[in-house]
Amino acid sequence: MMKSNVSKEEISKILKEVKKLGFKSHLSKGEEKTIVGLVGNGRAVSPDHFRPFSGVEDVFRVSKPFKLASREFKPDKSIIRVNGVSVGGEDIIIMAGPCAVESREQILETALKVKEAGATILR
Repeated sequence: MMKSNVSKEEISKILKEVKKLGFKSHLSKGEEKTIVGLVGNGRAVSPDHFRPFSGVEDVFRVSKPFKLASREFKPDKSIIRVNGVSVGGEDIIIMAGPCAVESREQILETALKVKEAGATILR
């Protein structure tokens, strides 16, 4: 995790070091913090390796599954636009539909019923 006043040059140095060590990097810029993630087997590098770099506030391992989607790694909300509907914003989105589509008629009838019931998205 980088300090809140980190410069682009300091981030660039970290990214170059990550590449030099053979890892891919994932840069996540939030409203307050910037996080540089190492993608790969991070056990091969000690967290102490990055602590001396200027601009570094903290170094920690994230060993949870789905770390690229976690709040630890990406603290800001993800909002996905689907045909004009914002999913992940403030509004609650109702998605509904059949488990399997067996015919055109079935999905069209289901779409009408789903819309009548108040759902926003047919899945």
